[in-house]
Order: sequence, then C-alpha cells, then structure tokens
Amino acid sequence: GYAYCFKLVNLFYTGENLQALLKKVSVVKMFVNKTNNIPMIDMIAGFESATNEQTSQLLSLTKEKEYIKQWQNRQSHFAMCVFFTLKSVNNYLLGHAEESLRYANEAIKLNNFVVGMVLTAFCNYQHSLSLIANYSNNEAQKRKHKLETLKSNQVQMKQWSDQCPENFLHKYLIVEAEIARLESKIEGAMDLYDQAIETAKANEFQQDYALANELAGKFWLTQNKPRFAKLYMQEALAGYQS
Repeated sequence: GYAYCFKLVNLFYTGENLQALLKKVSVVKMFVNKTNNIPMIDMIAGFESATNEQTSQLLSLTKEKEYIKQWQNRQSHFAMCVFFTLKSVNNYLLGHAEESLRYANEAIKLNNFVVGMVLTAFCNYQHSLSLIANYSNNEAQKRKHKLETLKSNQVQMKQWSDQCPENFLHKYLIVEAEIARLESKIEGAMDLYDQAIETAKANEFQQDYALANELAGKFWLTQNKPRFAKLYMQEALAGYQS
C-alpha cells in the first residue's frame, strides 16, 4: 500500500498524464481500503481531492477543514503534505498566487515528515514558485525576505541538482530564471529559461517543460516582444495538452 501510494506521488512529480494517473488512483484506493491501511487511505483522499477536477471543485472550504482536522487527529502528516503541495500547484497554475503560497507554506511546515521522499524537493520547488508569484504584491521589506527565502531554497535545490541533474536540474533552472527576471538580469533570464526548457524536455518532465515555456512567454511579453512570446506560449499549450 505504501509502495503504491509513493509511486502515485512520483508519477505526478514526473508529469504522468493526469487522466491516466487518476485511473491508477481508483485501483490503489480499492487496495488500501481492502487492507485497511489508514495512513494511505488518508493519502489517497488528499491526493484525489487535490487532483481530480470534479472532486476539487466540489470540495468546499468547510469540507477541506474537516479533512485536515481528521488527518491531524490521525497524525497523517504525509497525506497533509501531499494535499497542501498539490493544492498549491493547482492554485499557482490558475493564477491564484496568494492561495498558492498559503498552501505551500503549510506543506513546508510538514517537510520533516517526508524527508527522503521526492515530495521534499517538490515542496521546495512549489514554495519557490509561489513566493515568486507573490513577489510583486509586497512592499520592499517583504520582497527582501522572500528573495532571501528563495535563495535559501535554491541552495538546497542546487545540491539535489548536482547529485541528480536528471530529476532536479530543470527545476533549479526554472526558479533561477524567475529570480533573474525579478532582479532585472534580462540576458541571464533569457538564457536560463532556454536551459530550463531544454533540460525539462530532455528528461521528459512534461509539465515543467510546459511551465518553463509559459514563464518564458510571459517574460518576453514584459520585454515587448510578442512574436517571441507567442512561440513560447504555443509550446506551453502543446505541453500542457499532451
């Protein structure tokens, strides 16, 4: 049951097609219910409620609080970390920056309970993206603090990317490109976006390939280069649809 559930998180991390992944969720759910594996029953509930579009839309704030309270009572920290991380991803992609950061902050608090799992790196990455998405909404002092947190996250991500570039280098480069953009290092950002795109593609991280193209497209729009932006946005769309 644990192996089944950890595999689901790993498949999501690597960009498995979401509809195909949700079919596997139903099989795993049957198995963990049959074996009465409570921690993994909780994990599946969190995973499904964050990734299944129909379930996610129906999950009211009240129901979400009930889930979280139940997981807290059972000390299902893994379930909560999965749920918070994936909810942060959803909100980030939909442009809900504040909500994305709120969930990412909750996930980071639980990092000590998922040490040694890929979820640790996923939390780091999603936390960085959410901080960047909220960066322009804050005054100078808060921006400085966010930038310091970002660079601290990147120190850890750099260690992981040095040890296993196939899994982590593209994520490091995406965040580095975004930091360069925040710091108005235009040429550096241009190069980093392209490196991130090529690395994500080479290692078959489809969702990050799409995201890197989307972020590069938005960057080129800020540089008043709509033709360049269009090319990247078209690649992003194709990436998200595959």
